[in-house]
Amino acid sequence: MKGINLFRFIYYNYFSRHVVRKGKGRLLPYYGAAINLNGTGRVILGDGDLLVNCYREKGSRLQTVLRVDDGGTLEIGGATFLCSGSFLRVNQAAKVMIGGAWINSGATIMAAKEIAIGRGALISRNVMIYDSDHHQILDENGNEANPSKPVHIGKHVWIGLGSTILRGVTWDEKRST
Repeated sequence: MKGINLFRFIYYNYFSRHVVRKGKGRLLPYYGAAINLNGTGRVILGDGDLLVNCYREKGSRLQTVLRVDDGGTLEIGGATFLCSGSFLRVNQAAKVMIGGAWINSGATIMAAKEIAIGRGALISRNVMIYDSDHHQILDENGNEANPSKPVHIGKHVWIGLGSTILRGVTWDEKRST
């Protein structure tokens, strides 16, 4: 438990209405973790821990940002590591489901609708995963031309250095679209 902010650990795991523990999992906020759980936003923990800002280099000032907006849900099934310098945002009414993953430094995950990441996924440094353009583009009839589309990443998938995964992508060990 070295490097964990003990007061925030106690608050999130035993007093916060934003964190729901359905298994043995715990939210482990290391020093430098910026955690913003807003309105009715929820983090649902299964049997795996969620480590936020883990593996920070000695002397580094990097932060990990975890933000869940009103109505958003972050669901953690297995051990998930949000390494220092990563950014995970769940917008209003969006959902992110992580079966258990390693999310390395500089990775950015932003959900406007739905992102699912399977157990054992490895996400390298500076990877970006977006299910939306996070702005509207309207066609000549006033209809949205770029709606959000779910992103699904399967079990035991490795996403290499600097990759960008955009809306509507399904990626697993057997097929991709």
